[in-house]
Amino acid sequence: MFEPTIKYRRVNESSEAPQDIPVQAKATTPEPETQTESKYDFTFEEEKETKIEADPNDESRIIITLSTGKKYSADRYCPHAGADLTYHGRIGEHDYPPEIGPILMCSIHYWEFPLEKGGSGLTSLNACPMDSTTSCPLEKKLEW
Repeated sequence: MFEPTIKYRRVNESSEAPQDIPVQAKATTPEPETQTESKYDFTFEEEKETKIEADPNDESRIIITLSTGKKYSADRYCPHAGADLTYHGRIGEHDYPPEIGPILMCSIHYWEFPLEKGGSGLTSLNACPMDSTTSCPLEKKLEW
């Protein structure tokens, strides 16, 4: 976290600086022992990276890969302001409850599109899962 400083001294620091303490006192002060054993054993699974890449077969679509390996295809450009989501898209897998699922957010104006619901918010990204059993529907246009 950023802490404002004035010439290498914290702004809220008292006038008594730590360099006023004798060097010998610093060296002879014993470190408190910490308990390293725990009756609980924790293991953490590392999640794989999520990524957004341009679809090599269609320059107007992107491929979104979640940490679970599940892939989605969606429109490449944000329907709100036309931002390229390969650069400005952010994936949120655990931001919402499971009934909403993972989202793709445009970081320019923070519009969010739930991938499980076809990328439909106020507008649609026409998102669909990429597996062998389903095919993406043709692009849906908004009706104003």
